[in-house]
Amino acid sequence: MRICGLVTFALFLCAAADAQTSSQDCRSATIAKADGTREERRYCRDSSGTFVPAGTRALAAAPLPSRAELTYQGRYVMTVTRPGPAMRRLDVQSFLRSAGKSTEIEGTTTILLRFNGSAVTGSISATGGWHGAGLTGTVGNGMCRLAAEDGSLSIEGSCGRTGFKGRISGRGAGTTLSGRFETSAKTVIDVAEREQQREDAAAAAREEARRKAEAQRQAMAQLEARAAAGNVEAMWVAGMTYESGEKIGQDYAKAAAWYQRAAAKGFGPAYRGLARLYYEGNGVPQSKARAFDNFLACANAAELKDFYESKTGCMYLAAQSLYLGIGVVRNEAAAARWFRACAARKNDDCIEWINEHGVR
Repeated sequence: MRICGLVTFALFLCAAADAQTSSQDCRSATIAKADGTREERRYCRDSSGTFVPAGTRALAAAPLPSRAELTYQGRYVMTVTRPGPAMRRLDVQSFLRSAGKSTEIEGTTTILLRFNGSAVTGSISATGGWHGAGLTGTVGNGMCRLAAEDGSLSIEGSCGRTGFKGRISGRGAGTTLSGRFETSAKTVIDVAEREQQREDAAAAAREEARRKAEAQRQAMAQLEARAAAGNVEAMWVAGMTYESGEKIGQDYAKAAAWYQRAAAKGFGPAYRGLARLYYEGNGVPQSKARAFDNFLACANAAELKDFYESKTGCMYLAAQSLYLGIGVVRNEAAAARWFRACAARKNDDCIEWINEHGVR
């Protein structure tokens, strides 16, 4: 008796059952190829019950990690009852309802499995417009068996590090599907190893942060020691470090204290730092008047070669405060003098202000 059915991808099989060999159920098959020619092939049943080309090796039995995530990709072929409408993305139940009599479909499939001891969960998606999610089941002796909770879809077969192949079946709304799939593993993730790697990376990051914080603490201690010894520039740098909080915890009160010590020695940039704190009320009571006083003190401070821009910046801010009456009685004439003075020093802000406001 001749048996006709779909046995390999894109090929129509007319199979004649042979006598079984000593240990395997094998059958000869005549393959009708796409070019119209025919070819004799031999197929044998593997451990999952699926007929595969004779000589096909079983999946490698390399053990899976106790917790693992594997992504398999390959091909499937399936027979569904009743022809249905054009394929679109459907869940299994919808797919079965839209299917029809003796419809054979094939395509590519992706299977994601998550192993946790003997338990396995997963999902399957495929070309042809169908997919199944929320599959649960067990794994043992190299065999995976999963099914949807509502029984609409089940897959089972030999699974391992190298691949997953076996049978697929489904039912719903009086319709059934059956077929087979063969995939190879594209990604294998040892979950415990991944978690350990993440934990190690987090621990390394914490240790790096601790070392960095300790180095910054030591650097700050050395800076404050120089400042305490009377180094005025170190006082100013300590004030800026506490104001910004970039290398150590932000502390406006300490910033103000170091700025005040440096300003007491006539260090111009320290006046500007104090002015910022008073203007915003950070670490000191907010006072636009005190901010202006410090801008002015900075503008009048002795010339410092390495702080040329800081001095001209203070000139601009003092001039702007006078022109707008911020923290001081408005005085356009005094403002104009400061604008001209800092413009003479090539300060772009002063030059732009003069041009925009017609300062004489």
